[in-house]
Amino acid sequence: MALTRRNVVGDSRRSSSIWEEEADHYWKEMESAKQSKKARGRVIAAAVVVVVALVTLGGIATAARAGWRPLDLLSLRNKLFPSNASNAIAQPQAAAPSPSPSPSAPSSAATDAASVDLLRARCRVRGVQTRWHEETCRKLCIRDPQHSACMNGCSYGSIATTKAACDRVDVAAIAAAQQCPDAVQCGGACAAYEHEPAATRAACERACTNIVPSSCARILQILRDLQQG
Repeated sequence: MALTRRNVVGDSRRSSSIWEEEADHYWKEMESAKQSKKARGRVIAAAVVVVVALVTLGGIATAARAGWRPLDLLSLRNKLFPSNASNAIAQPQAAAPSPSPSPSAPSSAATDAASVDLLRARCRVRGVQTRWHEETCRKLCIRDPQHSACMNGCSYGSIATTKAACDRVDVAAIAAAQQCPDAVQCGGACAAYEHEPAATRAACERACTNIVPSSCARILQILRDLQQG
């Protein structure tokens, strides 16, 4: 019986060792299968990347032969990488420079106003500061018995007409202007003679009125000459 028991124990030990060997072999096969699947997955992923790259390169080559533009490349990139589409569109817009106004350039209105002011100032200098008024009034009043009153009225009418034309004539209408502004008040200018004989005041008012047409024609011609430069 003792011999038999030892055989049973030996058989059980051999059986357990066989199961352990089979278990080890099974797990080794399972590990090999897992590694094979992982390797196969890597190969498939690499193949997909290669196919996509070939398709992309083929499309680029075909487009290059067909006269593809950079905009087409941007469209393809947006299709392949839609997450970057908004950035790809926004970058050209951000690169566009905004025009900056020139602060140093004077406006045409300011330039025109300055030119008009200069023209009027030159008109007053040439029109008023001259001996024309005195010489013309002397000729007009040479035979008038009320010579002093005539000269005073004539000088007032001539200078008042000249100054009014220089200050108020429309610069844009100088070339065709035929009349001067009505700014001469001969009655008021000759009011100093109201206590004098009527002939004296009449001589003053008459000379003031008679000089206006000649003075107006003269100053309008001066304005035309100044405007033409």
